[in-house]
Parts: sequence; C-alpha cells; structure tokens
Amino acid sequence: MNYWKQVLSAALLSTILLLFSATTPALSQDNFNISKVSSLYDFWMGAFAVVVDGDDAWIATGGSGLRLLDVSDRENPVEVLTLAEARGETMVRQGNYLYCGKHIVDISDRNAPQLVGSVPITNIIVENEIAGNFLYLLTKSLSLNYFSPAYECECEVQQSQM
Repeated sequence: MNYWKQVLSAALLSTILLLFSATTPALSQDNFNISKVSSLYDFWMGAFAVVVDGDDAWIATGGSGLRLLDVSDRENPVEVLTLAEARGETMVRQGNYLYCGKHIVDISDRNAPQLVGSVPITNIIVENEIAGNFLYLLTKSLSLNYFSPAYECECEVQQSQM
C-alpha cells in the first residue's frame, strides 16, 4: 500500500477527509515535513478506503455507498455524488472499474458511475487486490477468494481456504 493511501485511509476511518502536503517524501518516523492542507467532515456511515486519481477521490463507505469528491481545490474539497448501492469496506481500481467491496462500478463517466455487477460472495471482505487479471478478496472467515477476469462482471469464483 503506498504512503498516501495509508495516510488517507487512516484519516477516513473517522469519516474526516484530511488532505496533507509533504515537501519531501516522508518516512514513517519523520512527520516534520507534513502539514495539513484541509479537511472535509461528513456523516458517511463508516468510510474505510480511498482511491485517488488526479482531482477525484473515491471514498468507499460501508453504510452510505460510494462517494466521489472533487479535490482539485485542495483547500476546499467538495462532494460531487453518491452511488448508494455500491457499499463496501475495501476498494481497488483497475482501468475504468472500481471494485468497492463485492460491487463492480464502471467509472468511465465520472459524473455518472454505473453499478455493473458484483462478485458472488457473502462473507465480509477485509482486503482486496488486483494482480494480472485476477481480483483477490480476503474475507473475515479466513478465505482467499479470487475471480477471473477481474475486469468483467461475470466473474468465475475460485476459493482457497486458509
């Protein structure tokens, strides 16, 4: 997980978006060169993950759905839209698709994201990752599930019990 994703994920756990600026790459033990730029507070019912792409910050919430924030003005981030049916505690992006929990969202039109499918899983997902054409989901029941191909809606499920 890259440094900024860790910083933003930690900030979003309390449903507060904090934007930071670092003058040089920061080390985990050295926070002297990091300063708070702004914050955005809202009742998102549990914000758990963030994917940032340019001026877009996609926020995964477990209770109120996928949120899009415009962070082009770093001092004044603005919430643009909500896709309420795409709830999840984890999120990863591949191309024009966001995998928010078990939901697959097409974000090719950022102003009109579309829920295009979901993976057939009922367990609580605690982590997800994409490698090659596979979407890997780690569940709370200690199972690793992987789906192929990751970018299509009709996923073939394979499961490995840990």
